[in-house]
Amino acid sequence: MGVDVFVGFVKLLNYSLLTFCLLFISACAAESLHQPIQPSQMHACNKNFSSMFKIIEVHSTSGLVRFALWTECRQENIVLDGDIKNLGDEYIKFEDFLISVKANTANGIQFFQIPISAFDLPPGNSMRALKHVPESAINVVGWEIKPQSPVFRYHIKLIKPARSNELSYKDNFISISFKPNYKQLAFQLRNESSKPIRVLWNEASFVDVESKAHKIIHKGIKLINKEKEMTSTTIPPEAILDDLVAPIDLTELVDNKWKTRDILPRQKIGELKGKCFSFFLPLTIGDMKKEYLFKFEIDAIPVRQP
Repeated sequence: MGVDVFVGFVKLLNYSLLTFCLLFISACAAESLHQPIQPSQMHACNKNFSSMFKIIEVHSTSGLVRFALWTECRQENIVLDGDIKNLGDEYIKFEDFLISVKANTANGIQFFQIPISAFDLPPGNSMRALKHVPESAINVVGWEIKPQSPVFRYHIKLIKPARSNELSYKDNFISISFKPNYKQLAFQLRNESSKPIRVLWNEASFVDVESKAHKIIHKGIKLINKEKEMTSTTIPPEAILDDLVAPIDLTELVDNKWKTRDILPRQKIGELKGKCFSFFLPLTIGDMKKEYLFKFEIDAIPVRQP
C-alpha cells in the first residue's frame, strides 16, 4: 500500500514538473514573438545599416499615387516595405512603376532599378508594397519612384472659328469661353448683341476624338429625360449663360446608378496629340439663325513629377 502511494506521488510530481516546464517554454516563446528584433540580433548587414522612411507621390496615367516606404534588414536582406495608396478618383487597373534605389555597397555607391506595380486599386484604397534590395547593398541611402511609361496631361487649344490658347472666342454677337474636362464640356456664353439669343439644344452635338457625332444633354436636364426633346434657352442682351454639355449616349444606368463614360480618354494621352474634338452650337439671334462650330486640338504635355 505504501509503495503504491509513493509511486503515485512520484508520477504526480513528474507530471507537475512537466506541465510547469511546458508552460514556462510557451510563455517564453510568446514573449519572444512580441519582442522587437534588436539590432544585435539582426544580420551582419546591420553593422552599417540605418532605417529610412520616405513618402513619395507620383503621377500615373490613372491619377496620383502615394508610396509610403521604409527600409528594414530582414532575413539577411534589405527590404523596402510599406504601402501604395491611390490618391486619385479613378480605379487603378494596372500601373507599372520603377524604384531607383541608391545604396552603399562594398564597391561604393550604386543605383538599383526595382520594378513595382499597383493593381486592382479603387480610389482611396491601399495595397502592400514589399521589395527586396539586391544583396550587394549594405545600406540604402535613398530612393526615387517614377512611372515605367511617360505620363502626359492634356493641353487643349481652340483652333476654330479662331485660334485661342485661352479657349475663348468673341464676335459681334457672342463671347464664349470653355473649360473641358474628362466627362463634359463646360462653357460660359455671353450675349454681346442687342437682341435675345436662343440656344437650340436639340440641334447641338459633340464630335469626339474619333470623329463620331453625339447628341448632347446640358445642365438642368434630368438624366432619366435625356432622350426627350429639350426646350431652348433664351439669353437676353448682355446676359450670361453658364452651362455644360455631355454626349447622352455615354451616360447609362448601371445597377440603378447613372454612369458617364469619359469624353476625353485618361489613358494613352500621349497618343492623342494632334487629335481634335468639336462642339456644334446652333443659335438664333433675333430672327437670324447662326451656327457655330468650335473645334479643339489636343496637345500632350509630359507631367513633371513632384
